[in-house]
Order: sequence, then structure tokens, then C-alpha cells
Amino acid sequence: MLGQLRAAYGASLVVDSGNLARDLPRTKVVLDALARMKYDAVSVGPWDARLGDELYRAARDRGVPVVGPQVQDKGALPYLTKRCGDFRVGITGATYGFAGPEHVAALVEVLKSLREQCDLVILLSQWGTYRDKQFLARPEVSGLVDVVIGGAGASNLREPLMVNGARIVPTSLQGRRVHILEVTFDEQRHPQFRVGSRDLSSDVKPDAAVEQLVQAYYRRRRVEGRKDGELGLAPANICGRCHRSAYEWWRKDAHARAVETLRQRNRLVPECLKCHSEVFRRTGEFVQTSPDGSGVQCVTCHRELHGGDTEARAGAGVTVGAAHVRDPQKHKMSRGSSPKLCLRCHDQEHCPSFDASTFWERLRHW
Repeated sequence: MLGQLRAAYGASLVVDSGNLARDLPRTKVVLDALARMKYDAVSVGPWDARLGDELYRAARDRGVPVVGPQVQDKGALPYLTKRCGDFRVGITGATYGFAGPEHVAALVEVLKSLREQCDLVILLSQWGTYRDKQFLARPEVSGLVDVVIGGAGASNLREPLMVNGARIVPTSLQGRRVHILEVTFDEQRHPQFRVGSRDLSSDVKPDAAVEQLVQAYYRRRRVEGRKDGELGLAPANICGRCHRSAYEWWRKDAHARAVETLRQRNRLVPECLKCHSEVFRRTGEFVQTSPDGSGVQCVTCHRELHGGDTEARAGAGVTVGAAHVRDPQKHKMSRGSSPKLCLRCHDQEHCPSFDASTFWERLRHW
């Protein structure tokens, strides 16, 4: 996709406001991919910030510029300037977690310098849309910023948000779209903007080298299932001995095939298994006993009603649902559940369009 866009537009820059991945192994893969795609600059989001110095070291080793005057002491660049055709573009960052008065003052000074040097000034911000608007509204910031490329909050925008002459442009979650900001300049060198985007749908052919990086990561992280271990909870086929109609409903539902979906996509890795495998979520182990015992289970939603913390006991290796199997009258299970439970996995990061109330009715089987 980026190759096509570069060919179509000629002089161009590729940037990202940050929040690359939740942990260092995935962040390194993302940085490898950004280096391969020749990204010009990234900023630092909350996931990145948790990695501390490791983030800056990994980015520096791969030649991916991280910008932000607030974290210059950690190895980031305060700003950078790039020649784009006949015009000079300045790029800096507003780093997550660094929004105190001293950080704001440092950013203002950098923006003043960029305004003197550049025809276009871009701020990569992970401060959040609300704080971005507050910052842009400050009198001393007026006229210093042309474009703000924000984080997750800006994914709700359908068109640029104008604040004190600056544009906060729409973004997307998890790189599902490539957003395009086409800039031209009039005779007085005033910038004119046109915003667009392209879907990264399944019919977009992936870059072979980047795809190789991703698949190599999943091969390294793959969790092999134990075939001879104790399951640690009552699997759905055991529940089906008494609750036959509910069991047959479950077998036809996508939740029953949750692990198989990962297997087909070569995604048997911890960060995916924690939602796709109830065994893994509770025990940290992937026990591969049967199709009925490896995915999202009855006990994922239906909980024990007798005393104690079910989650804690399960984590300690106590079987969940087994007591109910032995004595259903003495050890009751909840008949229903709550839509809030769905949001544990179907969250904004993984399922941004998920509507719990709508899907809840589709899942009703009791």
C-alpha cells in the first residue's frame, strides 16, 4: 500500500503517533516493519512508554526516528525536519505521560523553532484529543502547528477538527486504515489540505518482507499444547451430558472454534490465547485435549455460585465446574451471565465496533 501511495504522490512522508505494541517482543517486530517501510518519524504512546529505555534503544538500533522534546534525554529527537519536494516539513511529538508545565514549555519552544524553519509543522501527539485541544487553544501556540496526528481518541473523528488554526486529523486503531493528508501550497506558501484514507482490507497484498517478519514472530511465540495434562476445568462436552441443547448451540457458535481459528492463522501465542482459550486464561498453559476442551468454554461465562473466589482458585489449579459435575445440587452454576464479561476480550483494541447489547441477544441460549 505505501509503495503504491509513494508512487502516486511522489514526495511524501510516513509517520505514526505511536502506541506501537503492548510488549517489547511485538514492539521490536513493529519497529522492524516500520524500518522496512521507511517511516520518517514516530512518537510515544502509553504502551511504548511502559517499555522505558528499551523502546528508544530498539528504535535507535533499527533506524526509526522517535520524536519528542519531553524525552530527549532518553534518546528521542526533539524534532526533525524533512525536505518534501520544494518545501520543508517539521515534525515533533507530544509524548504520553509528559504533559506537565515544563514539558509544555519545552514543546512550545520546539514549535517556535520549527515555525521559523519550515513551511509545514506536524505534531505527533499521544496526549489525547481533549488535551490536544487545550494545548492548541493556548495563545502562545496560535499559528505554530498546522497538523496534529493523534492517537486512539482521534479515531472517532470523521473529518479534521479545527482548533486555533490547526487541524487534528482522523486516525484509526491498529493500523486498519492508511490516512492520507495531501498538502499543496498557494503562491504565498500557505498550505491547503485534503484528507483521505485507504482501507487495509484482506485484498491488499502484504509486503513479502514484512509478512515474513510477522510470521517469524508468531513461530517464535507459538505455544505448544500439552496433550497429556489434566485439563483444570470441566470442558463443554462434560456440561453437554446434562445441558444438551445448550451444548449443541455452543458447538455451532464461533466461540467453540476460538482456538482452531488461531491455529489456522498461526496465532497460537500468549496474547491471543488469553481470550481464545479458557484453559490458558486460567492456568497460563495451553492444554490440547480435544476440540471441546480448548476454546471459549461454558465456564468462561457461567460461574460457580458457591463461596470463594473462583478465579483465584482456578489460577491455583483447582478445577472449575468439576464440583458442579460431581454434585449439581450442592454446587450451583450461574444460569446466565453479564454483557460486561464480553468486554473483557471484545474491547476497544480488538473489537472497536463491538456492541455488547446487540451481540448479547444473539448469544442467548438459556
